[in-house]
Amino acid sequence: MPAGQLTLLDDASLNSEGIVPYERRTGVLLYQKSTFLDGSKMVLKGTGITRRQALAAFVIRSDFFAKTFREPHVGSFPRPRSYHAKWTTGRP
Repeated sequence: MPAGQLTLLDDASLNSEGIVPYERRTGVLLYQKSTFLDGSKMVLKGTGITRRQALAAFVIRSDFFAKTFREPHVGSFPRPRSYHAKWTTGRP
């Protein structure tokens, strides 16, 4: 049986303001306009892009993207046996 093709669609009418809820330790629920880590804000009106596309653009433009992408994969690359022996036994 062939697999069906799936499509992801964004519904722009849901949370059109882009407000993100969060809870403080005291249990108070607060709301914040969505802002990226460097402080830049999403401008979607008149651009024709979705929030998902804007978030992807923010992530890819970030200086930390390459660093964070690289870190989990470093351990999966093969290294010489002496490298592993040095870290596991403390001797080369």
